[in-house]
Amino acid sequence: MNIDKSSLEQLLAKYFDKPFVADHVFMGEGKENISVRITLAGDKIYILRLWGDTHSYMGVRQQSDIEGELDFMIHCHEQGIPVPKIYLSRAGNRYEKTPSGKYYAIMDFVPGELPANATPGMIKQIAEAMARMNVLAETYRYPAPRSWPGTVIEVAKERLERLPTTPAVAEYMGFIKPIQAAFEKALETVDLSELPSGPIHGDIMWENVKFESETLQGIFDFDDCRNSYFLEDISKSFTVEFDDTKHCFFGIHGQNVQIFLDAYDAIRPLTERERQLLPLFMTASYLSRLARYLSKTVDGKLVYLDRVAGYREQYEQNPSFFLPAE
Repeated sequence: MNIDKSSLEQLLAKYFDKPFVADHVFMGEGKENISVRITLAGDKIYILRLWGDTHSYMGVRQQSDIEGELDFMIHCHEQGIPVPKIYLSRAGNRYEKTPSGKYYAIMDFVPGELPANATPGMIKQIAEAMARMNVLAETYRYPAPRSWPGTVIEVAKERLERLPTTPAVAEYMGFIKPIQAAFEKALETVDLSELPSGPIHGDIMWENVKFESETLQGIFDFDDCRNSYFLEDISKSFTVEFDDTKHCFFGIHGQNVQIFLDAYDAIRPLTERERQLLPLFMTASYLSRLARYLSKTVDGKLVYLDRVAGYREQYEQNPSFFLPAE
């Protein structure tokens, strides 16, 4: 679809009377979705979210996936969690279709900046928002099953199984194998059904939150939301972008972990079993992301070579947060 001023006004006409687009900027344009920041006459700013046909994990995106994503966002917003407001169209719908049949929605634009070198106060706010979201998720249920039911445990196992077929990975297997062995051994004796679970955001990281003067303004991009263990939300936030200490919530030497956990605990206290299994989920999240970087090659060479090196270095400097490698 060619998205220009005229086509945007055509889409917005399903929401507003005679909308005039004063400015528009593409905020994100990938295979999974497109986000456009739109300024209307009067300087009111919105985000137009246009979903792609497929999702990297779910595969072909179903209408029910979009409905579930929006429903969870609306539920969080109504309960005071800093999540963008979803606007109803003039027909009373949460989303509409483009002339070509793609789904789109209109939501509030979150002001502020993406965080870098997050302060303890910023980490605390992220943890509190996640905890409040997880508390809501204890009773909230999606209106229909999500197409991506997998947890980070299953994703890590699947990616590790595929790794040996990637030639460029051979030199890293000596590092990975002991961590993988500890992960697989732990799973043999664990009953994950003991853990609290429910709908999670699944991707609360620096690119999906904004701050103004160190005050959290919003959490967005619910594309990966699904049913999983609440520990996954926590562990992914610590390990995503693990190689980038400027942006990772973990910190250089894990100094943010206890700050985060204390703030989270004050709102939704972790169960004793969750505390015991946090290293397992940290390891699963770490292996899942590392395996993803190792699996991406072009002409037999790793695309994310620098990231792989950074992930290894961070792990080796902070082994106490993960399962003891054998």
